[in-house]
Amino acid sequence: MDGSITPSSELLLIWCYYIVAEETSFAAESSFTRAPLNTRLVGRQAGLSPAHAPKGKGKEKEVEQASLKGVPLEVQEALVLEDLLYVLMGIPGTYITVHPSYDPEVSGDGVQYAPNPSLDPSLRDLVQRILPLATYYTAICAFIENRSALECGLVNHALCASIREMLNKDYLTLLAQLEHQFNTVPTFSLQKLWFYVHPTLHTLSLIWSLTDELTKADSLGDENEDESDEEVDEIDAIDEELGLALGKKGKLKALDVLDDAGIIKGGEVVAVLWERVTNMSGDPSAHELYLTLFRQASAPYAEMLQRWITTGQLKDPHQEFMVRESKDITRQILDRDHTDDYWERRYVLRDGTTVKGSDRQVGVPRPRTEGGRLPGGACIPPLLDAWKKKILLAGKYLNVIRECGIDIQQPTPKSDSDGDGKGKKRTTGEKDEEPQSKDEETKSKEKTKEEDETKSKEKNREDDEPKSKQRSERNEVFPLDDERFYQAIEDAYSFANRTLLRLLVKDQDLVPRLRSLKYYFFLSHSAYIGGFFETARAEFIKQTKYASLSKLQSLFELALASSSGPHDESFRADVKLKLDMRWSLWDYLADVLSVEGMNGDDAGLNAAGRDGNQTGDERKSGKSKSSKEKDVMNMNVIDGLTLDYTVKFPLSLVISRKNINYYQCLFRFLLNLKYAEQALTDMWSEHKCAPWSVSAPHPELDRWRLRVIMLRTKMLWFVQHVLAFVTGDVLEPRWRGLEKKLEKAAKDVERGTVDQLLEDHLDFLNSCMSACMLTIPKFVKHYSHLLHTCVRYAAYTSKCTRSLEQGAIAIANGDTDLTTSPMERRWEMFMKFEINFNHTLKAFIDLVHYNAMSDVTLLPLVHRLSGGRPTF
Repeated sequence: MDGSITPSSELLLIWCYYIVAEETSFAAESSFTRAPLNTRLVGRQAGLSPAHAPKGKGKEKEVEQASLKGVPLEVQEALVLEDLLYVLMGIPGTYITVHPSYDPEVSGDGVQYAPNPSLDPSLRDLVQRILPLATYYTAICAFIENRSALECGLVNHALCASIREMLNKDYLTLLAQLEHQFNTVPTFSLQKLWFYVHPTLHTLSLIWSLTDELTKADSLGDENEDESDEEVDEIDAIDEELGLALGKKGKLKALDVLDDAGIIKGGEVVAVLWERVTNMSGDPSAHELYLTLFRQASAPYAEMLQRWITTGQLKDPHQEFMVRESKDITRQILDRDHTDDYWERRYVLRDGTTVKGSDRQVGVPRPRTEGGRLPGGACIPPLLDAWKKKILLAGKYLNVIRECGIDIQQPTPKSDSDGDGKGKKRTTGEKDEEPQSKDEETKSKEKTKEEDETKSKEKNREDDEPKSKQRSERNEVFPLDDERFYQAIEDAYSFANRTLLRLLVKDQDLVPRLRSLKYYFFLSHSAYIGGFFETARAEFIKQTKYASLSKLQSLFELALASSSGPHDESFRADVKLKLDMRWSLWDYLADVLSVEGMNGDDAGLNAAGRDGNQTGDERKSGKSKSSKEKDVMNMNVIDGLTLDYTVKFPLSLVISRKNINYYQCLFRFLLNLKYAEQALTDMWSEHKCAPWSVSAPHPELDRWRLRVIMLRTKMLWFVQHVLAFVTGDVLEPRWRGLEKKLEKAAKDVERGTVDQLLEDHLDFLNSCMSACMLTIPKFVKHYSHLLHTCVRYAAYTSKCTRSLEQGAIAIANGDTDLTTSPMERRWEMFMKFEINFNHTLKAFIDLVHYNAMSDVTLLPLVHRLSGGRPTF
């Protein structure tokens, strides 16, 4: 250390002088000689010495390496040390070169190096221990270069930045220090180099294992994507041959399923990092390293998540986040949406999980491996898996609020008030001991005013400091492994849910709206429907193609205006009559129930059957579409009459077109029952008058008269008991239950949830449809048959009256033989009605008894139809 040159250093200088002497270009650049690494680099670029020329890539002819045979061990160590400083930065050396088996096309595996075969075995063993560090470094650099592309996403960019910072801060700084040691310390040896780089070798091996896993996951995704594309291309070719406009691949691309499916990014990268953090909990250094990478790489993901749950804005240009947006679904489709696409499918989780958890969404990419994790944003980090539904709902709720034009302001913690009485002003009752002159009083007032202004500014400054602090705390993004992050999710969800629930229940008058729906659609006070029947009787029997909807609407409004039932007139303008020109209730239900298995659980009342396709019964019976259209053209107004209800956003989320379809089906069912009851009641009114009220002059004719009255009584008994069951045992109790839930939600918006409100409303409608037996095809068929028989029988009463009058006149004229053809025709026509009705009624009652064994909601109907049955 006294500045003397050791023998080994002298040999090294002689050897270096011999090499540099051949390269005359260094003579003019003396500055390079003071930096040996730069000298080596420039010398290699000049290509003046074949021994120092860089190795070619690929399968080019390699230059023969210089031999170290006969070179002293100290010189060999010095030469290898210099080469190692190059190799550790990814630059091949003179005596440590690229391994012949290395393929430069596979840059992700890192460059493999091999020492000179003529190197001393003791030195070669130590060099081979150090060389993996160079392989790790080159592989990591290649990973950083590849993952810095734009399409790799923000999480990959953050991960690369974090790794690059570690390399610059630790690894490259270490190499600079080692180079300084090599140039200045004569005792610097290969053993010391190994001592210094050994801890870094462990660190880079951990980083390399992470980058290697991510790179291999990419290759797995590419293989699966290639196989998937081959299968999809075959299907698309078939679709094109069949003339289909959009194949399977086009549909998947529309859902962002096939876009960059092979690149591991977003939530998948975060999941891999967190898995390593948890698995390395026994290794403190590895755990700390991966935890640092996890926090820095997940920062963009956490920012996207916080922006989503606090503002409802989804900024995810590379499909990295767990929530996917369908931009083609907007609030404008709510007026024609029969499947609740806006609420259920505009924002969904990429892994296919739904809020109810009962089914999965379409468009979910396949896992990278069988049973493995989903790719990209569809992979939800394990930390967030339990919170994913709240994360989805918080953003959805805020989106609804934002589309209503309401400014979203997240709540901030309340600051403690001073309350210490500082800065109190003097009261007006206090007086000065001595009187002051006007000048003194003016100066005093000015001084007091200046003091007040100073205190006010200081107070405002003190007030602004906590506000700015609260604002910064609110905008602060916590790491994903911080408990405060999940508290922020809980707070954001609670705020969004509370705000939207208050908006729906209190600001938008949800409960009065639903009460108006009950009044109009469930005929809770049927005074108006009776008046409507009286005034529109002549219109009901017309065919739909001859009906005037404007006339019916005027008669309906007149009936509403003249009714005395308790209802809110503020929503009357939202109720309109609608005439379905294509479907009667029974045909619509039969068609929907026939395709329910194909369209899922919610196919009950969507628009699946409204495309003019044949129903299931028609397909089985071979009934043609033209005959179906012919039947529709002959449909009466009463069969196609229904109500429509207009509601604006955001109430259209609760009272959606899908839910209005439920209300319409229940209304049409009640309307058919009421119409049949009204027709049979009119028939009863006619039977109270002559010639029905008096006995016929002939026993056979009188027996026929009594049988007609008895069948009418039996039909009226059936219709009234079913109507009482539907209104009193089904609709009213369930409505009271829903109303209690709504009132509870209105009183305590802190505990209720918007999705629970939507679910309660939908469950109410589903249970009403199910309890009314409108979801069972056999019941729908029996209802249709029985009610049509009742209506047609009531329409037959005028013919019966004329026939009875003609028979009485014939007897009065002395014709006592009633076995002729007129009497036979009376009995023949009547027996058709009686046999038909009795047979269907018996089948209906047997079906009710059978289903009541598994469904207790039918027990009241069993009791009604069993007790008090008219016997004749």
